[in-house]
Amino acid sequence: MDLTRVGRTRISHFLRTLAILTALMLAACGGGGGGGGGGGGGTFVVDASVAGIWEGTATNELEPGMVFTVLAFVTEDGRIRLIPADPALIINQAASQLTGTLTTSGDDVSGDVQIWAAPGLQFSNGMATAMGTVDGTVDERTTLNGTWTASTGEMGDFTLTYLPLYERSSSLALLEGTWTSFDENDNPFGTYTIDANGDITGSDVLGCTFTGTVTIVDADFNVYEVTLTVSNCGPSNGQYSGLGALDTSNVNDTFLFQVDDGQNVIAVGILKPKP
Repeated sequence: MDLTRVGRTRISHFLRTLAILTALMLAACGGGGGGGGGGGGGTFVVDASVAGIWEGTATNELEPGMVFTVLAFVTEDGRIRLIPADPALIINQAASQLTGTLTTSGDDVSGDVQIWAAPGLQFSNGMATAMGTVDGTVDERTTLNGTWTASTGEMGDFTLTYLPLYERSSSLALLEGTWTSFDENDNPFGTYTIDANGDITGSDVLGCTFTGTVTIVDADFNVYEVTLTVSNCGPSNGQYSGLGALDTSNVNDTFLFQVDDGQNVIAVGILKPKP
């Protein structure tokens, strides 16, 4: 028997079968390209990621004429926390804050959010918080710009730039220790202790006490999940949850986080004494 001839015959049969299968697959997918008017395949669009730590400016109609420096923490699954970047504003809880979840279609951004007014301000419904939506655009790992619209009609916007700080790994070991928050006059205001397991205990000069946990969201990125129980604090008592991140320096001596309980929101900047 001529094995060479048999081999050529089998290969030829295989190639013909492959050609037929390929033609059938192309037909099922709408054709293989080519001339116009034939209903060829569409363009595959990759949804951009909004994840990151972002810094920039924000405005809102509750505080007309004011421009605030803000930070935003956004997880890989789109959860966002937007807070004042100025420590003085964090201490006083001033400037509107935002929480919610963002999604993308291509580079278009949308999402459902909750907006929080600065102390002493209210939305047109007479409340300090309102539900709303966000619409914007993202250039992945570069810029994130958007406008929020409250269900009560007020609007605000933000223009943010990506910080590579997000790409630092997270670890509970970096948070372990005693941290202090300060008032607007740089006097100690609160003390927080985080142990090796991420458990939080603390109190402040007003008598409020705190217990909670910090957990890793994704060890590859510098965003942490924070839960906090506030007690002995009057109307601020409650079960809070949110996100945080370590500071922009290389010494990991500042931890910024924002938590809320659906009615109240707390943004905190705590510092670890330098060795």
